[in-house]
Amino acid sequence: MLFKEQYAEIATIARTIFDNPELGYKEVKTRQTVIDFLQKVNPAIELDSFSTTGLKTSLGSGKELNIAFIAELDAVYAPSHWRADKSTGAAHNCGHYTQVAIALALYRYFFVSGVYRSLDYKLTFIFVPAEEYLDLAYRDELLKSKQISYYGGKPEAMKLGVFDDIDIGICVHAMGGEFSERTIETNCDLAGFLYKRYTFGSEKRRMRALTRFPRKRLQHVHAVQRRSGPEPPAAERLGEGQNESDRDGIRHVHERNSEPHYCRV
Repeated sequence: MLFKEQYAEIATIARTIFDNPELGYKEVKTRQTVIDFLQKVNPAIELDSFSTTGLKTSLGSGKELNIAFIAELDAVYAPSHWRADKSTGAAHNCGHYTQVAIALALYRYFFVSGVYRSLDYKLTFIFVPAEEYLDLAYRDELLKSKQISYYGGKPEAMKLGVFDDIDIGICVHAMGGEFSERTIETNCDLAGFLYKRYTFGSEKRRMRALTRFPRKRLQHVHAVQRRSGPEPPAAERLGEGQNESDRDGIRHVHERNSEPHYCRV
């Protein structure tokens, strides 16, 4: 079976991406790894670029239905991770490197076997940057220079029309925890996230926050400075009037080089 034959090569690529994590809109090495593999498999491949580091390519034509397999290129900010990039704090503890490896394995299978020709649909592979919502000071600069219009890579791709010809999108994501046997979950609820931003302008306010938030829910709070740029929409800010349930999802707010960092909850 072709998947077993290519396992060692795909595993090596996955490990390469894992060992070289990059934050969103900065996935230069990861993008090149994807390009190198796809061009090796199919020297005549046509690749469309979008959102600074995003890529899109298709197999098959002249078919009404277009199904996309979507993989995310970026890492998260997790400087304490055992394989974090020491200079950026990026780490692949969200498992996006596995998505990219799976997408490449599927592309090679369908192209080399020629199976895509017998499908009733066109098959498209989309490699999306900046799925994680972080490193916003850098993205502010991209916004100011009009390189992007949205902080997130998927909204940006939608704005650019990357998904306009897609009828069905398929995503996979690594699951947390340990399992005694191979396990998958379908129709899961890993769709979207709630974004909350906190600014503690003084040590007194920081300490007050530490005493108010239950430690089991708030792992770390460090004083952060207000980032430059426009305030986020009111719906994204946690005000004094919001109740305890609004704080249930808090994971981690961290300061690095006086720049606030954010988390998905």
